[in-house]
Parts: sequence; C-alpha cells; structure tokens
Amino acid sequence: MIALAGDMELSLSDALEDQGYVVLRGAVAREDLAQAHDWIVGAASKATTIAEGLQPEFEADGAVRKIRRLAFHDPVFWVPWIRRTGLARLAKSLLGPNRVLILHASFKKPARVGTSVVPHQDQALWDTPYPGAITAWVALEDATPENGCLEMYPGSHKCGLIPHNIEKSERTHKAIDVASEGMTAEVVPMMAGDIILWHRYMAHSSGPNVSAKGRMAMVMVFADACTPGFQAYDELIV
Repeated sequence: MIALAGDMELSLSDALEDQGYVVLRGAVAREDLAQAHDWIVGAASKATTIAEGLQPEFEADGAVRKIRRLAFHDPVFWVPWIRRTGLARLAKSLLGPNRVLILHASFKKPARVGTSVVPHQDQALWDTPYPGAITAWVALEDATPENGCLEMYPGSHKCGLIPHNIEKSERTHKAIDVASEGMTAEVVPMMAGDIILWHRYMAHSSGPNVSAKGRMAMVMVFADACTPGFQAYDELIV
C-alpha cells in the first residue's frame, strides 16, 4: 500500500507541477501485482469474448497489445484493488474528494514483437479537457530500455497542448514531431511494483520490445468530477 505523509502529498503535487512526472518506487505489493497480472492475462486470453467491453488492440501477429475499461468491466475486482493499493487515496490527495477514475487500460509489449508508442500527450488523445487530471502508470513487470520502458520529455508539460502533426498508422495515434519541437527523451526504467505519475500535458513515448522478455503495465487516469463542464465516457468512484 502507498504510504503518504502530509508533506509527501504536498511534495508530490509540487513535483508534478514542477517536473511533470514523479516515480514512486516499490509502491505496489507483490501479492497485489500478481492478482492484477493474473486478471489481465485471463481477460486477454479470452479471444472469443475479449471484444465485449474491453476494446482490444492487437500487434501485427495477432498478439493482444492493449485492453481497455478494466475497472468498468469488472468493478467488483478492481475497485477494492485500487483502494487496497492506496491509489484511491493517492488520487484523493492530489485531486480532492471528488476524484473519479475515467480511464483504465493495460498495455502488453510481447517479447520480440511489442511495438513502440509514439511521442504524445494524454490530453491530446482525449475528446474533453480534463484540467488537473493525473495519469498513474503501474509497472506489472520490469520495464527496461530493451523491452520498451517509458520515455518522458522533461519540460513538455509546461508547453500546453503541443501540436500532434505526424499522421497516425494503423495501430497508433498522431504524434508530436519531437525533433522540430526540440524535445529530448529521458528514459525511465521501472521495476515491477513501481508507479509513475504524470501531468496531462507530459509528453511521453516508449520503445519497441527487442528482448526475449515481455513487458506488461497498466494505466489509470483520475480526474476531478467537479471541474466545470466535466463529462466522461466512463466514470467510476473509487
């Protein structure tokens, strides 16, 4: 469980505003990691029913690349998990008592074939502005430069919404032209159980998996439901 003292909550909020992202090492217990990992593996393996509510994406070889709406598909499992790990309290400390979960997805980079993710900002992919929204990315397996760990672009969150001009391919979305924007990536390896939090304007990407080891992670986005004009396709009180 994530343990936060009052000054830690303040420093996290300040760090997100100043640095754009913060890594919490060893934040999720091994048992909770195993339970989340097993749920996702089980859901992704049900090839005949996976499309029912989980909105899958696939690699070129047919391997499952991404499934969405995890907590909305099975709140009986995920809401207690989010509370038990301390993620609910963490979101409350950063967003206030009216925080809700609006997005929950799993990413899998299969060994040798897992593809890269182009540089982008989360807010650019959302249909609605979510001021103050926080993304929490949980490493369910070790993420290394070889198997496609995250790459963050320091300072990008202070630039507002950056143009996403590079055309999307069949399995990805539009991207930031980091070269023309003068942006340089900072590679962020993570161990299973680590959590990285980032600002909605934090540009990030990840490389392909060129190793013999798979890489699984999941992402949750929390927002303040009391923000003027708030609306979300999915919304779950945790």
